[in-house]
Amino acid sequence: MSATTYVIYDATGKIVSFGECDDSVVSIQPVPTGCTLLEGAKGHWGTHYVDNGAVVEKPPRPSSNHVFDYEAKSWQLDSAYALEQVRNIRNNLIAQSDWTQLADISAATKALWEPYRQALRDITSQDPLNVVWPTPPQ
Repeated sequence: MSATTYVIYDATGKIVSFGECDDSVVSIQPVPTGCTLLEGAKGHWGTHYVDNGAVVEKPPRPSSNHVFDYEAKSWQLDSAYALEQVRNIRNNLIAQSDWTQLADISAATKALWEPYRQALRDITSQDPLNVVWPTPPQ
């Protein structure tokens, strides 16, 4: 007994399901509304898409800040996600230096750390893909 491989994909080409079925199964049901069944193919979620009836491997992902646009069939920068990641790192670095601003810390130490902390607060004005992180004082 042989098996038929298949993928189910939506109108954009995004693979929403794949698998194999026994050849005795006449049809694979249910195919979700707005989706298409492509027999004889087997793709992988996240690594392939369907274009003109063929399963195609996605190109390498440029960075973790990119999402695949199935309409354009290409990776697109998710600027909001990239900026969120920069903010998370920045917030952690500021929190690590909060001790420098406590009441029992000398004015000299506070003054030494002030430019670093300000540079961290200003970091979101940079390109989130090419951030130049300030160096903490020694």
